[in-house]
Amino acid sequence: KAFYAAFAEGDAEAMMTLWHDDESVICIVPNLPYAQGYLSLMETWRTLFEIGRFKPLILANHALDNSQTVVHNQLVHMELTLNDNETMHHFNLHCTLVFTRTKDGWRISLFHASPAMDNNKLADEIPKLLH
Repeated sequence: KAFYAAFAEGDAEAMMTLWHDDESVICIVPNLPYAQGYLSLMETWRTLFEIGRFKPLILANHALDNSQTVVHNQLVHMELTLNDNETMHHFNLHCTLVFTRTKDGWRISLFHASPAMDNNKLADEIPKLLH
């Protein structure tokens, strides 16, 4: 819940408090570069939140867990209002979140999102990031 709350708030700092502070963390989202490591993740979240305001809604969740790792496979409906022109888009994502038990409690070690097969045109409309 805290992950999608930080997503909806557009707060990169709050988002990063949920992640494992380790260089092995990975974040993969459509149309942005593969991000590995804490600083790269921070850049990814800041970039996403500069694009627009997100309202996620979990439509389905399947969790696998053991004593050290929890994996959530989810179907998420996302509403995105672009900051540059207030255009609103609706689309679905298949998301995988991996949580790892750390000395500080459960932390995210991987987030991977990909467009769900629907009439999702947003993947072609989000600005590409160049470094």
